[in-house]
Amino acid sequence: MSRKYERTCKECGEQFHAYVFNIKRGWGLFCSQKCHYAWRCHQPSRAVKAVIRRLIAGDVIPSGKPRRYQTGDGYYVLRWKISRLEYVEVLEHRFIVGLDAEHVHHKNGNKLDNRPINLEPLTASAHNGKHHIPMFDTDEASSLYRSGWSLPMLGRKYGLHPVSIMRTLKKRGVVMRPRPGFSETTAEGRLVA
Repeated sequence: MSRKYERTCKECGEQFHAYVFNIKRGWGLFCSQKCHYAWRCHQPSRAVKAVIRRLIAGDVIPSGKPRRYQTGDGYYVLRWKISRLEYVEVLEHRFIVGLDAEHVHHKNGNKLDNRPINLEPLTASAHNGKHHIPMFDTDEASSLYRSGWSLPMLGRKYGLHPVSIMRTLKKRGVVMRPRPGFSETTAEGRLVA
């Protein structure tokens, strides 16, 4: 049979009996659940969130070995513990290339391959160009457009929306023809036939 000890409730001050195994667990402080709940309602919140900040160019790299985590979108993160609830983290590929790089491109497309030979520092526009390659031959499309093909005809040929083709051709420096039936705009911004 388990032994009981007489205790004093932390909330109401009444005497009660608590089992030894509950006292060893850190329980046996209250005479009832009602007293325990009343005591907890008066206590300040213990839910303190950790502060995690990103390491940026110019920051001092913390000493010690970082922990390595994989993010939900498939990149590795290095995280250093600064104090009890304070952490500093950086994406591993940005740490390897250097924190001052605007963007970092994985040459083989594998986000987890962070070898220095696979990483290439780029500007934002150059990195965007690496990932958003036109899905059609822009030289052929521009010559066809200059020879008289319309944007809807090019769209049907390449299986794309005509506006997508128009935007790509404009980026390549092709001057767009005015819409049929409209030749110029007036000072008020209205189109004149």
